[in-house]
Amino acid sequence: MRTTMKMFSLFQAIVLLIFTVLSYSIVVSSPVSAQEECSEQRLRNLGVIVVNCEGANRCIAPSADTPNSAPSAGSSIYVIGDSITYGMVTSGDLLNKLTTAGYAVSPDYSDTGGSGSPQYQVSGPSVIAEQGRSISWGNDQATNNASAIAASDTLLIGLGTNDLGSTGESITNNINTLIGTVRSQNPSIVIYWTNVYIAGSPTAQTTINQAIESIALADPNMNVIPWGTSQEAVDYVSSDGIHPSGNYPEMADYVVSQFSNSNVASEIQSSTGLAGCTCSQSNPIVTSGTTEENYQNIWNYLAGGTVGLSPEAVAGVMGNLEVESGGTMDPQVVQFSANFPGDRSPELPLAQIEGRFGYGLAQWTSAGRQRNLIAFAAETGRSTGSLDLQLDFLMRELVGSYEPVYVTLTTPGVTVAQASEDFLRRFETPRPFTRSGTEAERQAEIANRLERSIRIFSEYSGSTGSYSGASYAGTEDGDIAIDLNAEDTSQVACATGTTVVDASIRAYNRGEQFVIRTCEYGGYTVNSQLSGPLKGLVDQATAERIPLSANNSFRSMDEQIGVYNRWCGTAGRTPTPPPYPKPSRSDYTSCPGGAPPGYSNHQMGFAIDFNCSGALIPKSYSSAQSNQCFTWLQQNAGNYGLFELGRGENRERSGYEGWHWSVDGS
Repeated sequence: MRTTMKMFSLFQAIVLLIFTVLSYSIVVSSPVSAQEECSEQRLRNLGVIVVNCEGANRCIAPSADTPNSAPSAGSSIYVIGDSITYGMVTSGDLLNKLTTAGYAVSPDYSDTGGSGSPQYQVSGPSVIAEQGRSISWGNDQATNNASAIAASDTLLIGLGTNDLGSTGESITNNINTLIGTVRSQNPSIVIYWTNVYIAGSPTAQTTINQAIESIALADPNMNVIPWGTSQEAVDYVSSDGIHPSGNYPEMADYVVSQFSNSNVASEIQSSTGLAGCTCSQSNPIVTSGTTEENYQNIWNYLAGGTVGLSPEAVAGVMGNLEVESGGTMDPQVVQFSANFPGDRSPELPLAQIEGRFGYGLAQWTSAGRQRNLIAFAAETGRSTGSLDLQLDFLMRELVGSYEPVYVTLTTPGVTVAQASEDFLRRFETPRPFTRSGTEAERQAEIANRLERSIRIFSEYSGSTGSYSGASYAGTEDGDIAIDLNAEDTSQVACATGTTVVDASIRAYNRGEQFVIRTCEYGGYTVNSQLSGPLKGLVDQATAERIPLSANNSFRSMDEQIGVYNRWCGTAGRTPTPPPYPKPSRSDYTSCPGGAPPGYSNHQMGFAIDFNCSGALIPKSYSSAQSNQCFTWLQQNAGNYGLFELGRGENRERSGYEGWHWSVDGS
């Protein structure tokens, strides 16, 4: 759902491009009375991502008496929200921060602080927030707290990640219902709505936030606090992709700071361009150079700055650009069959090649896209043959007409293969992918571009590990490429989005010593080979609200000795003493439940013991079958290369452990 584009003319001397994932722009809607700094951070706070701009570091802002201006000192503020707001109140001290900023709120509230109904609720003269609540609940609270809303100048709302709606239309209707209830109690109240950040579901985030933005644009007394498109959200949100666990004070700081920034924060509109604003340079201007320099510049542009695609996504794009440009990465290359002198042209020669031959990095061929490239160059005062112009234009297309491709590229855990093929099929679409192409031609084209993408990934990503090609978003048959016998995997990089715990640590399996790299994600620590699949599993469970967590994952030798000794004690047996590991498992005293030190796949980072809602999944299969997390793992874990103990062959045995899942089922 997009609002109508509203464009403003730019001084020819200003060279800039601003776009966002939601294609936002800044619109000046009132007489200019002041100029404010327009740094990259300021633009981020406004919900935009600066990709490439230069010029005077000034930003024209609307006058302070516009309907969307910040609340004046002493304004009374009432707060309605879900678990994120609850966290800001109890952990981030939101109410005190509002008081310190000069607004009239009561920092007094009661806190249930426990489960049940209501769950973790705070309520008081200035706030009502409750864990896991939907917008319909928010509407009920607006009705129940009518007197507080009627007495307030401003309403801060933090709802959106719980049952807001499944379509743009339903989301819009639900928001308007709540706003209607509020307006019936206080027609002049100014509303501030904190939009959402959902790391694991960019499409849902976009749908929700576009609905919020479009309503705000039509309502002079509604403002948007752009948390969902801020760098703070990226920095502070925890592994569940939604909550800033441990960083609620920082989020509270951000929200409160937006009140003073709201006279421009509310001016976001779905469009491109920037009215009356120039800004500090974000990404370095990249210029054409040697082929080697072009490769490095393109990688730096797509992977760094504010574009920030993952190495896998960048490699997928660049493998395609390499094919399109004939291996030159030359922005001035003209399709070789066009017979231009040297197959190059510093400007797009539209009159000679219009719609017949490709031009530039992506070999833009259709007449419409070529004209758009020329218009974009004229709009920003650059040459159609400059590398920075073409990269900006590429990104403009990706967040515009080709947004589904951008969604793929920015999906957490996207693989080189996924990025390469989606960019090929839906952005480039060469002849084999038209009706005249055959399936054999299509498969050959996919393989050709993937081979180049993998090579680029290896050369530029900084990873010396081999690319497995495994789909970390899940596979149909659990065919995750993991080498169980690799003696040293310390150079296998942790998957994008996961964190290195130990770059080189001793590990053990089958009584032998190995060297591995361990990676952490969502509280789980695993072998780097498993880090990508693990991230995919955790992200899916989070998105589907499955309350999985780690009870135990990687274990050091000392930790395994402790587990072994404990189980031996439970069984009333004397554990075999060190030294460890011994040459054969049979040399150890057998203690059911605890593998001998040196023989547990936990010691290779290849096994996880799962909690469900904070408690271990039941041990016996009969009990585990009624556990929500266990049944979910049965349906999904194999897609990420993890299997129940015995792979289903020993469910009735006393040694079965419903909590234990590993790469080989042992």
